[in-house]
Amino acid sequence: MRILAIFLLLSMALCCFMDTVQAKKFPQKAKCHSKIFGCPKIYYPVCGNDGRTYDNRCILCMENMNRKVQVLIQKYGECQGSKISWRPQ
Repeated sequence: MRILAIFLLLSMALCCFMDTVQAKKFPQKAKCHSKIFGCPKIYYPVCGNDGRTYDNRCILCMENMNRKVQVLIQKYGECQGSKISWRPQ
């Protein structure tokens, strides 16, 4: 019974501090390295603020460097209505 009371007390304390956790704000800048020689073939899609789905953050960074633009990450995951992911040529 004592363990249950401690558990409930800790649970209530945790609930009080839940609003202090900050969510990531979007759009956000992709963290790019100045010298990218290639990107992993890992599909972890990001949605750019240009409406395109990129396979991962590295691909988005390469696109930014190649086109001299600043596409931001709108959200993690595929863009709504974007069926074809952008892949480098």
